[in-house]
Amino acid sequence: MSVLAANYAYGTILRTIGVSDQVFEADGEGLKEITRLVPAARGRAWTGLLARTFRAGGMFKGEKFTEMVEQAQINEALGVKSATRFVVTDGSALVDLLAWAEADFYHGVFNEAGLNHLMQYLAGEKKITLGRWWNFIRKAPEVWLINVFELARPPVPDLLVQVTMPVPHAMARLRSRGEELRPYQNEAFLEKLQEGYRQVGNVLKKRRKVEVIECDASRISAEEVADEVEEVCRRLAEGEC
Repeated sequence: MSVLAANYAYGTILRTIGVSDQVFEADGEGLKEITRLVPAARGRAWTGLLARTFRAGGMFKGEKFTEMVEQAQINEALGVKSATRFVVTDGSALVDLLAWAEADFYHGVFNEAGLNHLMQYLAGEKKITLGRWWNFIRKAPEVWLINVFELARPPVPDLLVQVTMPVPHAMARLRSRGEELRPYQNEAFLEKLQEGYRQVGNVLKKRRKVEVIECDASRISAEEVADEVEEVCRRLAEGEC
């Protein structure tokens, strides 16, 4: 289900903002692209310099880190507006960073307490102590940069939709693009990364009461996912009325 389609559907429930390549707004009157000024990301050049200096890598190498921080900043700013109930995004900086840390930092060995600490660091609820800086700079520079330099406070989602597919199918899709594969784009690591997303979903559900919907892209249609998501959104909206 695309961000645009989701935005249209949930805008019939409560005012919704959709963030993708463009920014859309939806309410009971329909869907429209936002042309007024939206909250701007801060210091793209500065963020890029930090990412290069401290070697942000993997999923967040190069411009990917800057783009992730930029979207997190926009989501954070939009999410605190009282008139906006739903902010629909293609992915979550918080979830992506936690899943990557589970697969890379913790080497695929599940650590619930560790993931909870990382979530607090990313959300700006705790500061990484000076004594742990070097360990984070070496193993998880992305988390360290966001926390120490206060680049963003990626919000915890109310609802997380996790779409999975068999790793061999995912690899086939990557190869079909004809692009050079990145070092982490191999079956062994993608298995760990997919499991990382599942564990992150479990921690968010347990620790933050996040609604989590898991669906296998090879077994369920977009329409079925949309119906389930709409049902959860209506329940969340009704709980606040």
